Amino acid sequence: MQIFYILFVTAIIINAFYFFFLRKLFNLLKNKYPEKFKELGEPSLWWNNSPRNGMRVLRFISSKDPLFSSDNELFKTRTFAVVFLCLYITIFITLLMLFFLFFFAGYKEFQGG
Repeated sequence: MQIFYILFVTAIIINAFYFFFLRKLFNLLKNKYPEKFKELGEPSLWWNNSPRNGMRVLRFISSKDPLFSSDNELFKTRTFAVVFLCLYITIFITLLMLFFLFFFAGYKEFQGG
């Protein structure tokens, strides 16, 4: 059960890093590429965070947009955001599996099996 808590805290920390790099990416787009920023729906972490904007941003950071090859800082920020997003998703799925494993194992022990 201790692994569950360790992974949970790790997921929170990784998610914080993801938000940091995503915010940095939004600021870079807003300041350097305002037309792309508007095309993405002027996303932010809190205020304009609709599902539509979220999907646009996910498609953008997972694409091979020419902006990434022309701007090194944008490329690095996007790469770190994608890495931390993948780590977070992996840990989240692991936590979900562990939760169900502990739940059903605990349920069987409670039944006497």
